[in-house]
Amino acid sequence: MLDGARVYQVLPNLISNAIQASKSGEEVCVRTKNDNGAVFLEVSDSGCGIDAKDQAKIFQPFFSVMKAGTGLGLAVSKKIVDAHEGKISFYQNSPRGTTSRVTFEL
Repeated sequence: MLDGARVYQVLPNLISNAIQASKSGEEVCVRTKNDNGAVFLEVSDSGCGIDAKDQAKIFQPFFSVMKAGTGLGLAVSKKIVDAHEGKISFYQNSPRGTTSRVTFEL
């Protein structure tokens, strides 16, 4: 079982990051999917993407490349997802941007 209140905290963090990474007027897309016992939540943007040198650090507390960030959103989100035995990952979009994916096996 998932704790809905805790899992719900993850979505605003991912959306906020996507909005901050995007230019004004660009789309941020939120998708969900239930597929063969797995639930997926994705947030995609067409922003600057995640620099290769930062990818290993994005879940560390207080690490942020955003102007208006504390560096806690992804660290907290990862702890919540891990506590539910889920997975959180990021994919570079082509030609630019990032998709954040949260997966829960049910």
